[in-house]
Amino acid sequence: MKKPSKIISATLAFLLLFQVFAFVTNQQVNAAGGALRVEMYMENTSTTTNTISPNFKIANYGVNSVSLSNVTIRYYFTKDSASTQNFNCNVSGVTGSFTDMTAPTANADNYLTISFPSGVFLAPNTSIELKTGISRADGLAYNQGNDYSFSLTNTGYTEWSKTPAYINNIKLWGSEPVFDSTHGFLVIVSSKIYGACQSELNTYLSDLANEGWSPTLIKVNNEPDSSFSGDDSFHVCENPNALKQVIRGYYEQGYKGFVIIGSAPSIPNALWRVDPNSTDRGPTDLFYADMGTWCDIGNDGTYESYYDSTASPRQPASPDNPLFIPDMIYGRISAGAISDSVQQESTKTKAYLSKIHDLRLAGGNLSFEPKAFCFSDDDFVTSEYDKVSYLKDLERDVYEVSNRTSTSKDKFLELLNGGYRIGYETIHASPTGWGIPTHPYGTEDSTKTDHPSIDDINGTTIKVNYIQLNSCSACDYTTENLGEAFLFNNADTYSTLKNSYVYNVTGMTISSSTYVDEQYFEDLKSECIGTAFKNLMTRRADKIAQGTLYIFDQPAYVLLGDPTIKYNFTKPANKCPIVTNDLSDVNAYPNKPFKINFKTTDYENDPVFLDVAGLPEGASYDSNTKTIDWVPQTSQAGNSYNVTITAYNKNLSGEPANKYVQNFTIYVSRMNLFPQDIPNPGFELLNNDGTPSDWTRSTWSGGELSVDSAVKHSGNYSAKFSGNNPGYYELNQSVEPNTHYLVSTYVKTSNLINPTFMGTYFSINGSISNDSTYSTSLSGTNDWTPVYLHWYSGDNTNMNIKLQFGAGASGTAWFDDFKVEKDYNLGFEFSLNNKASGWSFYSFNSNPDTNSISMSESTTKHSGVRSVSILSNQAPNYAFLYKNIPVEANTNYRVSAWVKTRNINSVATGASLSVIYGSDTVKSESVIDAETQWRQVYVDFNSGNNTSIRVNCRLGDLTDFVQGTAWFDDVTIEKK
Repeated sequence: MKKPSKIISATLAFLLLFQVFAFVTNQQVNAAGGALRVEMYMENTSTTTNTISPNFKIANYGVNSVSLSNVTIRYYFTKDSASTQNFNCNVSGVTGSFTDMTAPTANADNYLTISFPSGVFLAPNTSIELKTGISRADGLAYNQGNDYSFSLTNTGYTEWSKTPAYINNIKLWGSEPVFDSTHGFLVIVSSKIYGACQSELNTYLSDLANEGWSPTLIKVNNEPDSSFSGDDSFHVCENPNALKQVIRGYYEQGYKGFVIIGSAPSIPNALWRVDPNSTDRGPTDLFYADMGTWCDIGNDGTYESYYDSTASPRQPASPDNPLFIPDMIYGRISAGAISDSVQQESTKTKAYLSKIHDLRLAGGNLSFEPKAFCFSDDDFVTSEYDKVSYLKDLERDVYEVSNRTSTSKDKFLELLNGGYRIGYETIHASPTGWGIPTHPYGTEDSTKTDHPSIDDINGTTIKVNYIQLNSCSACDYTTENLGEAFLFNNADTYSTLKNSYVYNVTGMTISSSTYVDEQYFEDLKSECIGTAFKNLMTRRADKIAQGTLYIFDQPAYVLLGDPTIKYNFTKPANKCPIVTNDLSDVNAYPNKPFKINFKTTDYENDPVFLDVAGLPEGASYDSNTKTIDWVPQTSQAGNSYNVTITAYNKNLSGEPANKYVQNFTIYVSRMNLFPQDIPNPGFELLNNDGTPSDWTRSTWSGGELSVDSAVKHSGNYSAKFSGNNPGYYELNQSVEPNTHYLVSTYVKTSNLINPTFMGTYFSINGSISNDSTYSTSLSGTNDWTPVYLHWYSGDNTNMNIKLQFGAGASGTAWFDDFKVEKDYNLGFEFSLNNKASGWSFYSFNSNPDTNSISMSESTTKHSGVRSVSILSNQAPNYAFLYKNIPVEANTNYRVSAWVKTRNINSVATGASLSVIYGSDTVKSESVIDAETQWRQVYVDFNSGNNTSIRVNCRLGDLTDFVQGTAWFDDVTIEKK
């Protein structure tokens, strides 16, 4: 630090020693003030310096003396940190104080006020020189190049208007930094946390000013606060309307945006309700950003937002309730919902403000490679392609997980820790946790759900800069919520939060059904996130007015974090290619052909290379055709294979560049299948008009449906679709209730374009419960490819199979060789109400005290997902599971099963397998061991004239009741 000079000017020494002048009246002061001038030059003109060192000369060119005790001068600068400022001067008695500006400008957030001792006067035509220094207590450097009062060119004393002088607080020389209301930004802070965060808030105001904003800080509470008595910047806002009126006053001055820092009750929450007949309501900050009037129809403090759906375009139901259009950018920094006290909320808020200062000062934790991820659960996988397309316009590399069997808690947390600049997820959620249907065993067990939660967020450091949570209520800041947990990840102190990478979170405060659009990502390249968000809300309001968007989708979104942050996303010089296949639900079946031909697109039409990793044994990948071919073996049934595909270009050095990575899982079903006859499965039988018999044909104007004798998978004909939305083929087939079916076909396509990313496919409806189930869709050009769909009939006795194109798709497709197969759940993989689906249970002793039951067992099984158990634990009994299965007449069969027992009390009869065919019964050996490992038992027989058998999995016998537990698994029926 530079030592203060010991030299005192002769003029000042004379004044201090003799004090020869009399007290100057106010009239004399005012008269002299017009002749007061300030000259200045910098001792150190380096842009970066540890000490700001302005030298001043104050001259009195008037005819009257000036009492210097009435004179102050100011030096305006940006203090660049929250550190304490120190002042020194070469003249004894001269003092300096520092003031944070409540309305900082782009080049000043603080000013030094220099004051003189009493009894000192400045005679006419004399001057006084001061050599001063400003330094920081932490010893770090200033950037004085952006300071308002700094001069780079003054090499000697020069009149300098940017160091204004005042007499009795009346400015008589120079000019202050100008506050530009057209760049006004309002910082609204809860008065409850203001004191604890004051230093960080001043730094925040300085940072905003350096970026061209003209910020103003106000303090708000829902009740009077004695700490701010007489403070004009403090406002009592008992309800949302009162706060909105305060914001409106600044808006009318030209202010462009605001941020709310704090939570209820200090900051009132505006609540809205989409339907006056509903009790559902949620918070929205859009209320404060929209200068229009929102209507509280019920006069209960909740703003309705319903529209007259009969009007076109839609109009507000009340003329006092106009469209929700934001007039200002807005955001919220709130930690109250995840804090136990005001003190904890203050600590978290201080930590976040310090983190975003680091972001502005040194880039913070924004050092990731330009990459993004997209993660969605099974209800949304078919809509994720749009999001991936938007992200590839924003980032160089894109990673996607949207396969039903890949979307798990572990994979989601892996992505959250993967070092991404932006993460986009679409998952069902409550405020405090997600619910991810994991399908760990494919579509055969869709009931299992992972529940990542706030504890998982706090259990690790999230390495994503900006997160879009497309999850219901995930950002409901009136209660503990996922959004705040991300924003204040482990924010006990700044020392922990500074390691966090999340700066903004956008998401829903209540249920919604729409997503951010392509323009939003485009705006993020050049605008701060608040502007991009405001523009998105404005576009949504337009869509509501046009009737293309539901009203409840508009106020549901919130921006958490500082809305002025710029991420500086840049359009990639070369966008990554994209794999366009629907890989959301990939299942294979033992001894059946499996094939995926990957389709890729590249924006610049560069060559696309594709790597595939994690393929199961026996599967092959042809890099020339980008095709996986495989016939799973029986031994692979029940296995899952995690596959990663990487599409990329190559740079001039031949190295991979611009990656698109997608994870998906292939599950090999354990279905034991039996064929069922369906009429005309290969389109071989034709009506007199040449149409395929038994298939209903519905044609539309955009294309043609026909049979093709030139292109077919087998036989003489296939069903052909050509043109744009040509129509559909439909087949109705009787089915058994409560039965699992596998429907398959072969599909071939040529130049099939699918703007909705659903090319050609088939679907199944039931006659009673007719919710559609869809097969994988194909588009582009594909050779004959097997396509499968698993369907459970439930209460239905009819199956409707429909072949068609997706909306807007055009091109050519062929279908051939349909097959319908029944699964009798011989591996007990399907469970319904914790029972073996499709099996019946019988207990000879119906006395409830015997407590004989059957149940599905996921923890004890021979293979696959589960087994089935028969339990008789209170009294001996004879109980069994049974199922009727068709067979061929006069055929030799072996029926087998794997059995395990525990605590069997009989020495003669335990668990066994029996088969009834006609009037005959054949029984396997019994498994009696008190505690046994899995053992296989079997029976051999000839079906004779019978075409159906009944298989029994038994505990006990009519002649020997048994107590204990038996497990059965992997029943098989084989021809001998």
